[in-house]
Amino acid sequence: MQTLTDQQANALMHWIRTDQTSRRRWLHKHRDYLIASLMLDAGLRVSEVTNLRRDQLIRNDQPLQLLEIASAKRDPPTTRYIPVAFRLALALEQYPFDDSHPTDTPAITISPRQIENIIKTAGHYALNIDIHPHMLRHTFATRLMRTSSIRVVQDLLGHKSLQSTQIYTHPDAQDLKTAIDSLNPHPNPERFIV
Repeated sequence: MQTLTDQQANALMHWIRTDQTSRRRWLHKHRDYLIASLMLDAGLRVSEVTNLRRDQLIRNDQPLQLLEIASAKRDPPTTRYIPVAFRLALALEQYPFDDSHPTDTPAITISPRQIENIIKTAGHYALNIDIHPHMLRHTFATRLMRTSSIRVVQDLLGHKSLQSTQIYTHPDAQDLKTAIDSLNPHPNPERFIV
């Protein structure tokens, strides 16, 4: 499964936020940015994004610091808790939630197909590559694997077994180099730059 580099992820999010190529309304830019951030910075599945209620994201006009997500793939459903990353917190602060609706209403009214189109379009314009929503979740998991144990990643993704999480454990060239360098660090690493 393909992932985005940190640079690609940032370029994608920047394009979604500042898109000047279409006549998308201001509200849609905020919505799309929040959707992408929920997948890229919290690892949510498309179905979890579409099922989010407003009270799972914001209370008393303040973004929550911990998302409570009912797993979309488990029977019976289980709940996982995901701390809110900085970029997601900003997206939540800037999203114009409609105060006239009850708090238990959907946070974002959108179909899975619309989310797929948003992410695909952003990938085309921002990166000139084909991407799909699950690639954002995969990028989230891969980035976490660099700094966290597989057990932590399993909990954040809501996987029942470690086998499901292991598909995200594919080290790239930089991960391999960092692992080897940590065994016997050289005092002058610039000398060996390729």
